[in-house]
Amino acid sequence: MAFERDFQSRTNYSIKILCLPMKFYASLFLVFCISLTTKNAGAQIEKGTPKVSLSSEAPTLRFEQLSIEDGLAQGSANTIMQDKQGFIWIATQGGLHRYDGYEFKIFTSVSFDTTSLSDSWVWGTTEASNGDIWVTTQGGGLNRMNPISGTAVHYRHDPNDSTSISSDRPFKALEASNGDLWVSTFNGGLNRMRAGEDGKFSHYRYHPEDPNSITSDQLYWLSEDSDGQIWVGSANGINRIDPKTELVTSTYMIQTPIRDTISLKMYLGNTSLRVTKEPYGLPQVMVLLD
Repeated sequence: MAFERDFQSRTNYSIKILCLPMKFYASLFLVFCISLTTKNAGAQIEKGTPKVSLSSEAPTLRFEQLSIEDGLAQGSANTIMQDKQGFIWIATQGGLHRYDGYEFKIFTSVSFDTTSLSDSWVWGTTEASNGDIWVTTQGGGLNRMNPISGTAVHYRHDPNDSTSISSDRPFKALEASNGDLWVSTFNGGLNRMRAGEDGKFSHYRYHPEDPNSITSDQLYWLSEDSDGQIWVGSANGINRIDPKTELVTSTYMIQTPIRDTISLKMYLGNTSLRVTKEPYGLPQVMVLLD
């Protein structure tokens, strides 16, 4: 029978093994124990350590678009800010939009209403320490708006008042850590309104014959670093201002054949300064301050 032949074959094989020296069995037993231990340890490691599944696919990002159909009064979003309450403020050419995640509330200039925004073309917003919103406009000067009531106080250029804001075309407002307000303009240099001196501005202007002046009257982005220094991006380089001494340290751009008068955006960290110039998406070479 097949079973008997297989059994007999295995019996003969076993008998042959029994005839081998005892040293062989000791070695075989040791190898068996090591093999069994290794397998058990491997099984425990495999059981105790979860398998990590690696994927070459990038994480999926979901974007939601907001347009005129969703309530925007105008499709050109100049800048976006989120305040401490979580509201999103969108500056457009058709008014200032506040978005709560569901709908828009739009603030615009209303004829004969001196408490509304001074201009519906808004460039940017900055949240004040008390929760008010600083609003820069295309031709209506600077506004300080109460976000609850929507009423605004206007800061306009007055050629007969040397302490008024230097231009009705401000771009960026920055409230520094000491409470001073800094305002860049498209054609009037830099303005500083010290804390407690509402409506009174001192000015920083470009003077070709003065190497210690700012590099241009056409200014854009403002930032404050961890030392309280104010950084100013211009159409012709970057400037660093010490608020205590009012010393201006300037660095001019290395011009390239591409456009040389487009905005300079700055990003400040605790230890380094990165600057990118953005002439309609085309890069330019630049020099950084030490």
